[in-house]
This record gives sequence, C-alpha cells and structure tokens, in this order.
Amino acid sequence: MSAPTRTREVLSPWQKPLVRMLVGGAVLLAGTGVFLLNSDGASTAATWALFLHIVIGALLAPVLIAFVLPHAFKHMRRKPVIGLTGVLVSAAALAPIWTGALMVLQRSALRGAWVEPTHQISGFALILLYAVHRRWGSNPASWGRLGAAACLMLSLGLGFSFLERNAPPEVVASAAQPVSDVQTGNHFGLSSSTTADGEFLPDATVLMDQNRCSECHPRIVEDTLRSAHKFASMNNPFYRGTIKAMRNKYPLVDTKWCAGCHDPALLFTGRIDDPDLDFDSPEAMLGLTCMSCHAIKPRSTNGNGDYVMQGRVVYSWERSNDPRVLAAHDILLEAKPDAHIESLRPHNIDKSNFCATCHGAHVPPELNRWKFQRVQDEFHDWHDSGVSLNNVRSFYHPPNAKRCQDCHMPLVPDPEDPSSDENGLVRSHLFAAANTALPFLRGDNAMIERQRQFLQNAVRVDVTGIVLEPEAQDGSERQRLYAPARLAKPAVKPGEIVEAHVVVRNFGVGHKFPGGTKDSNEVWMQFEASIGDGAAFYHSGRIDPETGLVDPAAEFWRAYVLDRDGNRVVNRVGPDVYTKVYVKTIGPGTANVVRYRFQVPEGAKGKLRVKATLRYRKFMREYIDFLYPHDKTIEHPQMDGSIKEVDLTQLPIIDMWTDVLELAVTPEGTTGPAPTPYDVIDPEPRRAAGDIDLPKDRERINDLGIGYLLQGDVYWAEHCFDQVTKIEPEYADGWVNVGRVRIQANNWDGAVASLAEAKRLKPGWAKPRYFEGLMYEQMGRFPQAEAAYREVYETWPNDRATLKSLAKVIWEQALPGDKERPAQALEFLKRMIEIDPEDWVTWQRAIAIYKALEDSDGVDAATRAYMRFKRDDDEQIRAGDARRKDPNLMRQWQKKSTHVQPGLSE
Repeated sequence: MSAPTRTREVLSPWQKPLVRMLVGGAVLLAGTGVFLLNSDGASTAATWALFLHIVIGALLAPVLIAFVLPHAFKHMRRKPVIGLTGVLVSAAALAPIWTGALMVLQRSALRGAWVEPTHQISGFALILLYAVHRRWGSNPASWGRLGAAACLMLSLGLGFSFLERNAPPEVVASAAQPVSDVQTGNHFGLSSSTTADGEFLPDATVLMDQNRCSECHPRIVEDTLRSAHKFASMNNPFYRGTIKAMRNKYPLVDTKWCAGCHDPALLFTGRIDDPDLDFDSPEAMLGLTCMSCHAIKPRSTNGNGDYVMQGRVVYSWERSNDPRVLAAHDILLEAKPDAHIESLRPHNIDKSNFCATCHGAHVPPELNRWKFQRVQDEFHDWHDSGVSLNNVRSFYHPPNAKRCQDCHMPLVPDPEDPSSDENGLVRSHLFAAANTALPFLRGDNAMIERQRQFLQNAVRVDVTGIVLEPEAQDGSERQRLYAPARLAKPAVKPGEIVEAHVVVRNFGVGHKFPGGTKDSNEVWMQFEASIGDGAAFYHSGRIDPETGLVDPAAEFWRAYVLDRDGNRVVNRVGPDVYTKVYVKTIGPGTANVVRYRFQVPEGAKGKLRVKATLRYRKFMREYIDFLYPHDKTIEHPQMDGSIKEVDLTQLPIIDMWTDVLELAVTPEGTTGPAPTPYDVIDPEPRRAAGDIDLPKDRERINDLGIGYLLQGDVYWAEHCFDQVTKIEPEYADGWVNVGRVRIQANNWDGAVASLAEAKRLKPGWAKPRYFEGLMYEQMGRFPQAEAAYREVYETWPNDRATLKSLAKVIWEQALPGDKERPAQALEFLKRMIEIDPEDWVTWQRAIAIYKALEDSDGVDAATRAYMRFKRDDDEQIRAGDARRKDPNLMRQWQKKSTHVQPGLSE
C-alpha cells in the first residue's frame, strides 16, 4: 500500500505550534520511557529522566485536548477513514495519561498490578498509531521524517543510559567493595560483623533512617519502634548493665563480640573503643533500626552477627531540605522503586538463615580464654526439627515447613504500604516472642499482652498420668499408671503415696523451648497438691515473697552456666562463660515428663486437687540482683514520653499454661490393676457421652510416651505407644513409635512387625524406613542399613542423622586398602558439615576417613575442627563437681526428674 500524495494543508496556523509541541514532547516521552524501562531508577540520570517524563506528560495532556477536539470535529466528516485513525490515536493517548496519573498520584499498594504494564504498552501503541495516521493521512509525513524522530527517541534513551553508566547510584555506607574482598584487620575485634571495605564508617547515618522509612511504611516502623530490636543497645538497661560489667572486668575490645548484633552504630563508627563512652549518646541509644537488617549481607548461619554492612542505594534529592523537592523524590521513588527494593532486600531475608545471623551466638576461645562454647542456636534447633521438614525422625510434622518469619513476623493488614502483597498484607515488625521485660519498662501493656498470647500458644501442660502404689494381687510389683488421668479418674485414699506425671509438650515453638537467653530467663513448673480448696500440703516451684527467688528445687527449663572458678554465671558477661552444668529444653514436637511424688494426708476427705502451672519470667531475679544490688527502682522513659520510676522486682510473670486435675478421696481408694489407656478412651458409651476428645486424648497418651522414651523409660513408653495404636489403628506414627521403642529394647522382631504396619498404612513413607535402617545398623547388617538410609536420603537430604548414619555404615563396609567406600562416606560427611560445621562427632569420623584416604591436609583440617568443637575434660569435671555439690542440679541434669515431698523416700 502506497501512501497518498500530499494534497493540502490540514492544520490551521494556530494548530501547527501545538502539533510541534506534541510531537517534540512525544519524542522526549518515548526516549525517556525507553531508558526507564531498562533502569532501576536510582541514578541521577534516571531521576532526571523520570522527572522529565512526568512533567512533559503532565504538560502535554491539556495541549493534546486543545488540539484534538477541534481537529477531529473539522476533519472527521470529510475523511472518515483517516479520521478513524485519528480517533484511535486520541483514544490511545488517554491510556498513558490515565495510567501515568495513577502512578504519580496513587500509592503503589493501592493501584492494580496492571497499571504500569498498561502505561508502557499503551505508550508504544500510541507512537505506532500516530505514525500510521501521519504516514497515510491527508498530509502524509515522509519516511525520513518518521525515521529521524525514531532515531532521536533512541538517541535520547542511549544518552541517558550513557550518563547512568558513568554516574552510578550513590550507596550510603563505606566503600562498596565486593563482599569476597573484605579485609577486616583488627577494626572490629571478635565481632563477626564488618563493613564492605573493612573500614570504619564516617558516621552512623546509614543506620539512622527510620524517620524517612516511616513516610512510606508507617505501621512497619511503628511496630519496629516497639520491638525488642529497637531496645537492643544501651537503651536497654539490662544490656547496658552487662556491658558496663564487661568493660570493667575485661579489655574494651571484648565488648565488640556483642556489638555486631546489639550496637552496630557504635561498632562501625569505632566509638565502642572509647574508654569514656557516652552511654546516652544517640549512637549508643539507637538500638537496631531498619538498616540493621535491610542494609546487610549475611555471610553464614554461625551467628555472632556474621554479616557485611552493605548500606543502601540513595535516590537523588533525598537529602534536600525543601519539602517540595522531597515530595518529588517520593514520587520518583514510588514510580521506580527497583533499586530501592534491591538494595534493601538481602537475598535471604525471607528465610530462617537470615535470622541466624544474630539469633545464634557462640563464645570463641579468644573471648573466654578457653574453649568454643555454643550459647544460643535457634537456627540449628529449627533446622534439625520436624517444623523445618528437615528431620525425618520427628514425632510430629506440620503439613508444610515453617520459617522463623511465619511465627515471629505474621502477616498483618496494611493495604496502604507499598510493600504489601496482593491481599494488602505486610509482615509484622513487632517480632513478638518472649521479651516481656522491655515493654514493662516502657509501660507498653499492649505489647506485654501480645507477648503473653505468643507464650501461651507455645507449650502445653497436662497432668496426664497418675501412678498409685503397687498392689501385688497378681504377683507384679509394677506401679499402676492411670492415663489419661482426667478420663480414668482413679480415687485415692488417705495416707496413700501418689505420683503425678506432668507432661510439658512443645507444640507451638519451631525450635527448642525455651530459646534465646536461656541462662537468664526463667521457665519453671509450679506444682501444688491440696485437698479441695484448702492450702497446699505439698508444693514445688513457689517464689519466695521476700527474696523474689524461685524455689531452687523447682523443675526448671534453662541453661545453668559456670565460670572457670565453678561459680554460676548470672551476669551474662560472655568472657565468664566456661561450661554448662546442664541445658534443659524441650525440642519441637517433643515432650518432657516431670514426676511429683507426695502422700495424701491422713484423714483427708473430699477431692485431691493437683495443679501444675508452667511459669515464665524475663529475667531471673539473680540477674536483677547483680545489676542492681541495692535500689531496684530505676527511672525509664515511657510510651507517652514521660519518665517514670519502674520497680524491677515486679517484672511480669506469665502463666503459660495451667492444668488442674481433681480426684476423689475415698476410704478404699482404687483397687485392682490400672486400666490401659485403650480401656479408658475407647468404650463407645464414653464417645457418645462426649467425654472423649480425639485426637487430643490420643495425643495425650502419645506425648506421655514421648516423654517416657526420651527419659529412657522404655517399658512405659512402649505401653503408651501400644495403646495409641489401639485407640487409633490408622495413626501410622503410633506404629513407628512402637517400632522405635522396640529398637531401643533390642526387640528386633517386634520392631519389624510394627514398622511394617506403618509402611502398609503409608506406602513410600520415609520415616519407618529410617528406623529400619537404624535397626539394621544396630544389628550390624550394614548393607541393609545402607539401602534403607539411601532411600530416606532421596526425600530427606537434610536429615542429619541419616547423613551421619549413611557415612558410618558405608565406612563400616570398607575393606583394608579400599578407597572407594571411604570416599563415598566422606561425601555424606561433607554434606553434614555444610549443614552443621560444629558437630564434633562428624569431624572425629572425618579424621579416620581422611587417614584411610591418605589425605594429610584433610586430617589436619578435621583435627583442628574436632579439637575446637569437642567438649573438654576439664569443663566436664567442673560441671560434675557442681552437680555433686547440689542435689537440685543433679536432679535437673538427669533425664528422669522426680520431685519428692519432704519426708518421703526417693
């Protein structure tokens, strides 16, 4: 089709300058648009290109209207075909005008995802339609003129690209060297944190950006300002007290060990080295800000703040004092946020690995002048659990893997936030967990309530079993176990010795409970036995009203730490940490059983009332007494900005869960053998009456069995698990649990049968196959064990026990001079070391394999790692001395913990 020949002018004299304005503006819009399509938006060139694009587009809109309406009215009737193309051009122009206005005036979170692509597509469609209109219109444009306009557009885009390449975006931090080139020297001491060039920052500007952040993310910043992260530094009087004690006792450089996670502003500016440090300076009181997480690059999951402070990309005009310029900056940032997002979103910020950067801590030998001590490790506790779906052996598995962020940063509505998802949700930045002391200082009662709710959904307490004295009617001297006790309801008689088995189940925490600072937090059981509503005739775990201390004979879940002189470390000073007497926790999906033995009072009538409460306090009273040996009332800023006196002896105590069991007291008590849980739960009349709550009642028995098994009580564990299979025969985990108990008891035939049933119920399931491998390994049938473990490895490649066992059984099959099998075993050990480089048993095995492979370098490296991470004889001796001196410590250290009423025999 050839273009029509030129006939006559179709524009009035007043219209010609408008057309020139429209064509020239379109060229500028297209040129800047082409450039912006390939730019992340942060450079000076991008700023000006976007500014021109917006301003020119806004100016051309009224010009287009002034030209199109009279032009279309005049020529539409005379040249309808050509007029139709003009109508299409006019209609196409409305789309980029409309979408452009939405992009400038409306927050990105509130406009549809279609707006930006519609703006881009309609803009290019407008150019093509206009070219068709001009080429075949009444006054056709030549190919040369159209080509010249296209070349001008491309040249403009290339020109801006050239400017951007020669003026890259500004990064707020020190130099922007690649992370692999970091050379820290001695600037940051024992801290694992560093800057991009290993040098000090000139100031703390990079960290002090929360006011700017709040302009677009107000709720997120508001939550952050109430979180424990904000009060991580000298604005936390507890942390401040520990640091002062540390600075008084040890070289100043030692405090850098803490600073990467608690005091980045002091660490990276070098002010932490000042012997006259101003603890009230803005840098010291800053805590952790948005940039403390969003402007870093984590390097490992070793903890101790192993990251590089990268800084963030700064858009032009951000630092202007003119509010109009700042408003323009905000529009530009919102319209082209790619560089902003990229520089403030570390690659793994949405993974648990990111949290491990600081929520893991170890004392290096250089700090305690002795040995490596792991003191906090939520990441590996989570990773080696059913919650992460990396642990095939777990008693329970959720339908889907969960991350730290799923629990501690749940989604909350905030549709106006630019970072919200398609449902208008953002991640909460309150970081709800267990720190009730900090909001208490500030009078933030809403935050305390949030933490309370979090804690009360973490752990469950259940007085599941009641054991009565044995009766030798059938020649058996075994105790009589009534479980679940709330359904069995055995009667007791005056003078009878009763043992209550209290189950504490971790059902809501993705790592071991308690986590965090286990050495200074208090989690304990308060147990009381009374007759009716009378005073308790036996109790354990009460708080002394005068000293504020918890009964030392209580059942605690905590870390009990000693210094090198054998004294308990209550000051939280890292260099003092030498060894641990015990660390008692409850793993994800596991349970503890605590036994309380007491005697029903003579002459008792009515009801025996047993009450068990799991209690939590942040911090333990001994720590408060260390920090404030005299006056325990301090002045502290409140939420409303006022200063108030706060009594630290009144730190909140959260009752996480309470269970009460009442049993009838009768003259004869309960005679005869105890019913099995199956007898208690199964009868149809109970189901019909609504007394049975499945699967909860079945789970109670299962949890009791888990607690027994982990304490080595194989008889009662098998009894419970066997009953689980009768209560719910289709529950495959019950059969696996029976199998694992029988393996522990060397009952191979029984284990084979129960594991076979589990496999029948769930064909292809890896869990029973793992325990088959364990059984074959213990029997010395290594080829069968290897086959089983390899099947498990196919679907559970991160299961640590499978990796270690595979390496072991392959190694056991190696003949003298065989290099192939040791090499295979080594590959699985290397995988295990990638997951957990602190597993000293793995390193010990690696030494032997490297020797077999005649790899001297490997032997040396494995030996160094083994010597670094293994426990030392001296620290174990000192821990043993402490246990022998204190029967409460000895009981806590033992797997099976029984608390006995004074006057009764153990």
